[in-house]
Amino acid sequence: MGRKKIHLTEQDRAQAAQLSRIKYEGSERSVFYLKFSPILLFILFRGQKKRQTYAAKKNRCKQPHVDVDGGPVVTPKILVDTDEVPVLTPEIVEDAAFCLPTQHPLFEYTRAECTSDGTSDGLAPYTQPPPYPEGHYWSVPDAERPFMDREELEVCIHGFLSGREARSEEMMRDAFKTHGAKAMSRQWKEGCWSAMETWKDAKQAEKRAGDDVDGISRSMFVLHRRWAARKLVRLCTLAELQQS
Repeated sequence: MGRKKIHLTEQDRAQAAQLSRIKYEGSERSVFYLKFSPILLFILFRGQKKRQTYAAKKNRCKQPHVDVDGGPVVTPKILVDTDEVPVLTPEIVEDAAFCLPTQHPLFEYTRAECTSDGTSDGLAPYTQPPPYPEGHYWSVPDAERPFMDREELEVCIHGFLSGREARSEEMMRDAFKTHGAKAMSRQWKEGCWSAMETWKDAKQAEKRAGDDVDGISRSMFVLHRRWAARKLVRLCTLAELQQS
């Protein structure tokens, strides 16, 4: 005659297995041998540490690889707890996955200008997200604008934001080298959450504006929202620490 079933359902069995695993991973069997064998104590403490390390790795959340600039972001072999940084939802990942018009002359021009001195001559107010004041398109004379139409404006803003990103990430890398990862971890976490709020704010502003905006403002809503997602992804995956 077979053994009597301990668990009536598959769900009960799975829950019992999970509880047993949690208990095992946090066990401290070495306490019993404290006064008898220091060598055995060391061995069992080492076993406990290995079990806890394995549990921590298993329960951590790997950040997804995201395609930006036409290729995947190579995530460093660093895993972060989802309690410490925002979770990259599919919507955020999709927003961040866009290619930059790197082959366009205007992209290189505006990127080089921003990377060297941070200037944005002729691009205001579009270097910031909408809403814009009435008559914004004509606030800058034609002779001072580096773009001729909305498509070229988008290219210019992509170039400007790419240059600003390069400057910001270079400063971040220098700070990590100077102060070390441990000292910078708090600033990094705060930056991740700040980037998440920026992306949420961009979504809400776009939603509030609805369809009652001109074509340029609508394009800028999308462009700045996607750049906010890109910054969030690069922060959370530590991609910004990689030298491009």
